[in-house]
Amino acid sequence: MKNYENQEKIKVIYFTGSGRSGSTILNIILDNHPEVFGGGELQSMEYVYNERKICSCGEATINCKFWSSVMGDWLRKISDSSIKEGLSKWKKFESYKSMKAWLRLWFGLSLKSSNVQDYLNNTYNFFDTLRRHSGKPIILDISKNPLRAWALLNHPKIDLRLVHLVRDGRGVAWSLEKKAKKEGGQKPIWRTALFWVMVNRQSNFVRKKANNSVLIRYEDFAKNPQETLRKIGDVAGLDVKPIIDMVSSNSSFHISHVVAGNGIRKADSIKLRFNDDEWFEKLNIDYQKKFFNFSRSTMESYGYSLNNKMT
Repeated sequence: MKNYENQEKIKVIYFTGSGRSGSTILNIILDNHPEVFGGGELQSMEYVYNERKICSCGEATINCKFWSSVMGDWLRKISDSSIKEGLSKWKKFESYKSMKAWLRLWFGLSLKSSNVQDYLNNTYNFFDTLRRHSGKPIILDISKNPLRAWALLNHPKIDLRLVHLVRDGRGVAWSLEKKAKKEGGQKPIWRTALFWVMVNRQSNFVRKKANNSVLIRYEDFAKNPQETLRKIGDVAGLDVKPIIDMVSSNSSFHISHVVAGNGIRKADSIKLRFNDDEWFEKLNIDYQKKFFNFSRSTMESYGYSLNNKMT
């Protein structure tokens, strides 16, 4: 096992749960806190070396001054011969659809391997590099991958504060349907429901292993963002008054350097506006019923019901 005694502890706020649940909006809000850097879905760093991917600053990520300097500095800290080699380890150990990967962590076998130790150390160094380049002491990661969260819980110098963000699965399905139609395709109901159930149950499992964790419903955030931010602040040990004041005064939230996530990240700034009833009004009622029946027990465990009345 690697000796971590000389490493400084890093606080990381990590969002787990399903995609299309509002994490990008929360990332933008929290990034406006003077102590928090929100870079988006940080497991998606291969986007930095894809000239077709755009940083929220408007530059191709490969040309973005911030990300290119971060990645260059990070490469000098890790044992791999190239950034591509370093990033490949992330994919190998973060495949949350792989039963083998889960079992390895469950039995603790993979933690003894040099490859996993390299992976954990690479990730620590990446967070440390972000902290230094952003000038902010707390890193926010909205990757939402529950297996990544569990792996990071095993690094003694990563102080992980876990936020399980959940949204009504039918709202997630509506968002995915809109995206699929734009791309000329369609997702089967059962597949979307299975994905939503699987990733949220995995997130439940990991949340219970974390010393500092909280469950947040997107619908509660839409109704009372100040209270949701207070809950996140409590679990993160963070005074969130600066961003609550911005929400209360309807201020604009600046968007800096966010990779991956919802397309709203490409705006210069945003103001909070919620319309979470869109899926209820526009998603086919038979689709809603079928989705709910496929995922009933999990939906009800979060307080969602067939008639859209939350408990």
